[in-house]
Amino acid sequence: MPRLRSATATMPISWIDRFFDWVERLPIPYWLFYVIVYLAVGLVQHALLWLDGTLPTGTWLPAAWSQDVWFVFIPSAWHYLRRAGSHALQRFRPALQVSDKEFDALRQRFTRLSARSGRLLLLAALLLTPLVGPAALTYAGDWAISPYNRFFTVPFVIAVFPLLLGFFFMVVRSLVWIGKFYRLVTQINLFNLTTLYAFSSLTMRIGTIFVIFLLLNILGASLYPGTQNQVTTLFYSFLHGSLAIMVFLLPLLGIHARLVAAKEEATARNNHLINKGFAELQRKVERGSIEQINRLRTANSALLEYRQELNKISTWPWDAATLRTFITALLVPMTTWAVQQLLLSTFAR
Repeated sequence: MPRLRSATATMPISWIDRFFDWVERLPIPYWLFYVIVYLAVGLVQHALLWLDGTLPTGTWLPAAWSQDVWFVFIPSAWHYLRRAGSHALQRFRPALQVSDKEFDALRQRFTRLSARSGRLLLLAALLLTPLVGPAALTYAGDWAISPYNRFFTVPFVIAVFPLLLGFFFMVVRSLVWIGKFYRLVTQINLFNLTTLYAFSSLTMRIGTIFVIFLLLNILGASLYPGTQNQVTTLFYSFLHGSLAIMVFLLPLLGIHARLVAAKEEATARNNHLINKGFAELQRKVERGSIEQINRLRTANSALLEYRQELNKISTWPWDAATLRTFITALLVPMTTWAVQQLLLSTFAR
């Protein structure tokens, strides 16, 4: 385990992790903070739209509310996955032969960005914002760059883009670390796989985040009708759906292969004993050793029962509830899109 232990020194954390830590110290649930920010952003934007005459006073713009979700969802999703990652690693703790101090350092590296990485991401985002920002504002619509609202929306786009880059960076980084953790497993107990299921709950949650991205794209398509937006939404829906499946499955393939190998080895060893036992049983029958026949029959029955139990063991490192939740999450946007198309075709007649 030298490579992992060499990376267990504590490190200064990034500005975004310091922000998340501050949110968690507030006297309210962390998710409520983001709900409050979302409502505040929406109200401020509408107030500016009312003041500059873009919207009649007192009216609401659904497109603005849908776009404002992105401002809050990205940091809240990152914050949520940071907590989920910490919980998954804690469940995986029995499989790691490290001290408590080393484990705490590992958890920090797994769930947090270093201060240097945070600065580099911020710099990259600032360099890319002039290229990406105008396209995002154009997609949002004229309301986003109204006379007053532009002074609020543009800084928000600039602020959120580093978080978007950081979120994807943390997703990739977390998936790489999951592979590292699974490679540390030295012994596999096929009849006690609960510890190895720990990270499937995390990859399921990461995949579900991308499913929510897909749902937000479908919502955006309903608010921005038109051929170009429909094509764009179709592309991003396919992209996010594919990413959801990949982030759920790919980090688990390594341990899946090891479980397959462990199951095949146990099955082969058991089959060898079954063949050996029945061969011995046949010899005892020929010799008429009744007492020894009963003993061998009991032993062979136990081996056959063991083989049946082995066949029941799944080599995929998740429980049924995790897989069911993920499949349900994937079906939601598909159902939403189908209902949306049905309603559009019905009202278009």
